[in-house]
Amino acid sequence: MNHLHRSLFSTLASKFSLIALQETKFTSHANLLKANHHWHTTDAYGTAFWSHTHSPTYDGHNGVGLLLTNACPIDDPVDITSDHVVQDSPLQNRYLVVQGTLEDVCIYIHVLYAPAQPQDRPAFYQALPRAFPDNAKHIVCGDFNTVLGPLDTDATASTSDAGRAPLMDWQIALHLVDPWRIQHPTA
Repeated sequence: MNHLHRSLFSTLASKFSLIALQETKFTSHANLLKANHHWHTTDAYGTAFWSHTHSPTYDGHNGVGLLLTNACPIDDPVDITSDHVVQDSPLQNRYLVVQGTLEDVCIYIHVLYAPAQPQDRPAFYQALPRAFPDNAKHIVCGDFNTVLGPLDTDATASTSDAGRAPLMDWQIALHLVDPWRIQHPTA
């Protein structure tokens, strides 16, 4: 996102109303401000949320973002990441959670970018927040960097991942389902 152009935001906003970004990799606060400027030039009433807002480490690694266009049906979005991510957490610059309402229902949008290194994933998934109201609805976007099952990989890739069990525990705790897998159970 350090060398981005407004055309990227224009293209995304013309096709989607909720846009989750991973690997934003900001190298400076100025680059984050530039991304915000490009987004608000694209959609003056849109909203942008960035993980770097909570962990101002601009080392060109990791980072997630959430862009909501003015057409997005989610009302009153509020970044509540700081309520769930503590300093030096494995979630820093890898996780963002925004609370809003969708047709008067409380909804949480999670954007995550799990570590690429398998040995780092269990701690990341175990750190994901689980303390939400029982009737909360969740949308999860991002890169899990984890094969969830044998249908999600080719025959040569390893399906043993120490991060899978903690990820599944988090999914169960939040009552998450995979809409792709429900619609395509054998694909």
